[in-house]
Amino acid sequence: MNFFKNVFKNPKEKDSKSPTSPTGQMPRSPRELAQAAPTTPLAQKQSSKESEYVMGKTLGQGTYGVVRLCTHAPTNRKLACKVIQKKFLKKNKAEHMIQKEVAALRLVDHDNCISLVDFFETPATYCMVFELATGGELFDRIVEKGSFNERDAAVIVATITNAIAFLHDVGIVHRDLKPENLLFKNKDDNSPLTIVDFGISKVVDGPNLLTTVCGTPGYTAPEILQKVPYGKKVDIFSLGVVSYVLLCGYLPFGDSADIASLCDRVVKGDYEFDSPYWDHISQLGKDFVRDALLTDPDQRPDAHKLMKHPWLVKYTPPGYLQYLRDLNVEAHRRNNPNWIATPEYSDEIPETEAVTRRKTVQQSRKLHMTRKGQTTKKKSTVKGDESNLGVPSTAPAEGPKVEEEPAPRLSFEQNDEDDEALFAAAELLPDDHEDVANPFAMDRVSIRKVGLLGLSQQADLELLPIEADIRVLPNLLSERNQSVPREKVVNVAKTVGRTQVGCF
Repeated sequence: MNFFKNVFKNPKEKDSKSPTSPTGQMPRSPRELAQAAPTTPLAQKQSSKESEYVMGKTLGQGTYGVVRLCTHAPTNRKLACKVIQKKFLKKNKAEHMIQKEVAALRLVDHDNCISLVDFFETPATYCMVFELATGGELFDRIVEKGSFNERDAAVIVATITNAIAFLHDVGIVHRDLKPENLLFKNKDDNSPLTIVDFGISKVVDGPNLLTTVCGTPGYTAPEILQKVPYGKKVDIFSLGVVSYVLLCGYLPFGDSADIASLCDRVVKGDYEFDSPYWDHISQLGKDFVRDALLTDPDQRPDAHKLMKHPWLVKYTPPGYLQYLRDLNVEAHRRNNPNWIATPEYSDEIPETEAVTRRKTVQQSRKLHMTRKGQTTKKKSTVKGDESNLGVPSTAPAEGPKVEEEPAPRLSFEQNDEDDEALFAAAELLPDDHEDVANPFAMDRVSIRKVGLLGLSQQADLELLPIEADIRVLPNLLSERNQSVPREKVVNVAKTVGRTQVGCF
């Protein structure tokens, strides 16, 4: 699949130098691995490190080696070991690829990015030990679920976009984002989705640009194909392609075997939102894809700007974008306790009109309750004074009565709210109830418990403020089975032995 990995190489692009891990206890986090330094000769390192791992069955095979199941003997932890043959790297002048991948992964400690656990080498191989992602590919999980709507797609795209934002924060350009590199860590419904395979990623410093032509046909950005210097926004273009496929089930530029023709369409931005296949997708969804697929990288938004796109704001559950931002902040602080938040992490996250209405109702009800409570307390105090052991009250005569300002009428009292279900529960609550309305955001516990593909349904169960026009959406899988022509379907049978899944 990675056609350009072996074709065009730029000798001017410098390789990253990466130290190997010391012997002894296995590093438990990427940060610990990053601090590791070589302290022993290769022969000693080989004899100690190799003995810590028991290799198992082959999980997959690539251009330069295999991925094998392995067990870390001291801890009995199941992991995945990417075993790369040095002779193949040397033959293809690709030794720098392993160094790039290790250098990049040492900077990553994030819920939605695969973690490098250990790295060592033998006389014949490089061995990279990763977390074991056993949950399968994203598209396979969606097909297994059987239902998938535009709100589900927005949740997935927001998750990937946020992870890209973190990678770009630490200077990593992935350069090979595609469905096959989006895996779930385990088979649980609430498993995190992770970006994997940093084999052709690159760590960039400041304004320095890259020049190597690399990537996967159909997902590679136009500037790479044009052989002009490029930066981090090539990942945004690949994200646009993934988003397009999620929403309609086929690639924007075709799945042609004619690579030259395919690349020509990518460079020209030659794609369409074909009818009837896109008729049931919102204009906001199309706008997101259109922004990510801009051929001019200067006009293409970065990941942080896309996280505030109206499509993600409206179609993801309230509170989810804040949750994702918190993941990035936590990851930055794990890597650097002195990290100072940049403006991208301090600006307000946009909210929908439904959320604003919910907040207004909460504030109004609380104000109404406070005023009513004060009035009741005042009346009780006066009554008590007048009946104090039968002694006549010596309080001064009351002055002219002042009309009490009425509590503001609420939207559900005025019956002018177009979404009656939005505030139904608030009307039924007693006036002295502290929680005067349903929540306006999903909390962290619910998000982690439910998982990506269940968030939209959970938001409805929690009566979160969702705009009325997206409460009921068509099942995209059903639409594809009925309408997408066979020549446009993305074949997700990527490896030998897997069953071909029809319309994704």
